[in-house]
Amino acid sequence: MHLNKPLPKAVLAKMSAAEHKKLVVLQKKSDDLGEEMVEAQRIASAAMRKETQSGHIGKPSALNQRLINMGFKKEFFAFKAADSLRSFKDDMRTKYL
Repeated sequence: MHLNKPLPKAVLAKMSAAEHKKLVVLQKKSDDLGEEMVEAQRIASAAMRKETQSGHIGKPSALNQRLINMGFKKEFFAFKAADSLRSFKDDMRTKYL
């Protein structure tokens, strides 16, 4: 299943101005949070690689654990925004098709 499927033109034509605005806001929020998630996870991964290359084995250091937790937190909010966008698109499809 393709998750980022755009709305059909027939649905977009029938949507009100408020619905168009909400779609744009949800899309922008989802994109921004997705980029933040990727960046946070990239930083955490780089820190973990650096720590393991130095010979550290076991529990991550406090700094790396904080970076890992931040990556998971960003992931949670990015997925939540993507889910709200997907549900809004599904609602518009059922409403106008």
